[in-house]
This record gives sequence, structure tokens and C-alpha cells, in this order.
Amino acid sequence: MLGGRLGRMRRWHGLAGILLSLGVLAFMLYRLDLGALGRALAGAQYAYLVPLVAMGILLQWVSALQWRYVLSPVKWVRPLRLFGAQMVGALARGLVQVQVGGLVKAYVVARRERLSLSTVLATTITDHLVHGFTFLGLLGVVLGAIDLPLASARAQTALRTAGLTTLVLDLGLLAVLVVLAVSPVWGARTVGRMLGHLPTRWVIWAGEAYARFRQGICLPPRWRERVLLLAYGAGRTAIAPVEFYWLARVLGVDLPWSAYPFLVVSLAFLAFLSSSLGIRGGFQAGMAIILGFYGVPKEVAVAMALIFAGVSRGTTMGLGLLFLWVEGITKEELRTLAKRWGASAGPLPTRDGFEGPIPGKGDWKT
Repeated sequence: MLGGRLGRMRRWHGLAGILLSLGVLAFMLYRLDLGALGRALAGAQYAYLVPLVAMGILLQWVSALQWRYVLSPVKWVRPLRLFGAQMVGALARGLVQVQVGGLVKAYVVARRERLSLSTVLATTITDHLVHGFTFLGLLGVVLGAIDLPLASARAQTALRTAGLTTLVLDLGLLAVLVVLAVSPVWGARTVGRMLGHLPTRWVIWAGEAYARFRQGICLPPRWRERVLLLAYGAGRTAIAPVEFYWLARVLGVDLPWSAYPFLVVSLAFLAFLSSSLGIRGGFQAGMAIILGFYGVPKEVAVAMALIFAGVSRGTTMGLGLLFLWVEGITKEELRTLAKRWGASAGPLPTRDGFEGPIPGKGDWKT
């Protein structure tokens, strides 16, 4: 009964994604001058692709350093190995349509470092939390300190208030995360007191949910390493606007400095929304809409989106295949991982021919 209902929901979700994708395509083609688009691509200054690619690689490297400090309580792993795992994970998302973002990169690390896959996968929770906190901080800065395009004075005042509220909320949530990691007993008691007046079954469910969440919070033991973890998270967020600066230089577009963090925040939100709804082309459409606020022609904006997508996928494909070869992981192995994730039993192939329990259902080690 439940399985059939979920199946129907997935079918409707897929159909809605197709229809919305067709709508996005229609928007992109509406009044799009293909000749002007071709001229924009032909006249691009492709020498600026060098710093653009360098910024993309630097972003992944800083992300690997961030993950290294998250993973340090489990094992101190070399950044190059984590960088390679991230590139293989990014490649796998496009190669075999693995939807669980952290699964493949956790698999690569666990496989090479002889660690439990479920343990490594749990560290990705904290990794995403750190990135989320730093991104929320960037959102607060964009709303609270930057004059946004086409915003009236009243709207700008409201946005500044929302930005300051976001920053305060971000710092408060960060403080709560640190307290829960440093003093788990206090956190459990506090949650128990807060839920004490609820029905028993709700208290049990909430307690188990909190315990799972607490196990996923994996912070370095020393404060110096925690500060470095947040610094790398902030650096990762700060690099993204620089990427868009070099992308603009490729097409000869001159934007105010405030436009680049606004682009990052807006496109990240649209990418999340598109992914949730199964929409294709949301990034390209978002680029055209947002850059249109700054007077950039639609054809130039679409050219920027196409170049950025090509560079990102080309870098991911090249480095992902390289590290896939270095790690000795086959495409069939990734497909098996994707197919059997969440299954109750069954072996997984590994480079050495070892067969172990399904990841997430036991402590799998190579």
C-alpha cells in the first residue's frame, strides 16, 4: 500500500519535473537571438578560463581541507585523497546518477583508509552543516550589507533587517552546534526537559532522532582545529564569488563587486530548488534572470551559463576519471553501490575482491 503510493508520488514528481523543464526551455528560447549568442561565444576571451578553472579546483581543495578536519576524530587523512574522493563523487553523480551526494566520496575514503563506510558517511553530515552555516552567513551579508538590484528603499530596509536576523540566527545555531558537540550530556538533558510534557512515544522518537543527529556531529577535539574548520568553511564560501568574477571576464562583462555574492546566493537557491523539483536548466535560466537585473543581455547571460557548465563538467570529468583510475574503482562498482544502498543484505565488489555487508547496514571495511 505504502510502496504503491510512494511509486505514484515518484511518477507524478518525475512528470512535474519534465513539464517544468519544458517551461524553462521555452523561457530560454523565447526571444533568444541565436546569432547574438553565437557572436558572444565566438568573441569570448577564453584565456580567462585558466583562472576560472583554477578557482574551481581551489574551491574543491579547500573543501577537502574542511572535510579533513571534520574527519580528523576518526582518522587523519591526506587532503589529496579527500580531494580525489570528492572529484570521484562529483563524477559519479553524472556518470551513474547517484543521488546521495556524500555516498560515493565516503565510499572512496572508507575503501582506501580501511574505515567503516557508515562512520565516514556520518562525517559528511557535519561537513554539510559547516558549509550550510557559512553559506547562511553569506546570505546574511548579501541581504544586510549589499544594495540589491531593483529594490526600493522600503524593500532594501526590510532586506537589511532580514540579513541581520539571518546573521544572528546563523551565529546562534553555530553556538548550539558547538555546545552539543562539547557537552552531549547537557544537550540530552535539555532535550529531555523540553520534551517532558509530550506523549511518551513522541519523547522516545525525538530522543532517538537527537541521538542520531548527535552521532553525526563530528568536530575536531581541539579548539584550534575547530577554528581552522570554520575558517576553511568561510574560505570555501568566499571563493565562489571570485569564480563568477572570472566567468564575467570571459565574456567581457563588467559587474559591480556586490553582484558576485548576490549571484552565488541566488543561483545556489535556484540550484537547490531545481534539484528538489527535478528541473533541468534551472541554473541557465537563473543566470539569465539575475544578470538581466544588471542590464546584461540574455544572449550574453546564456553564454556565461553555458561556458560555466562546460568548464565545471569538463574539470569534473577530467579529474574524476583520473582519480577513478588512481583508486582502481570501476563504473560497475559504483553502479552496484548505487543499486544496493539501502538494501538489507548483499555483497559489494571491491578492488581486492573482498565482499562485505552493504554500506549503512553494518561496519563495512576493506
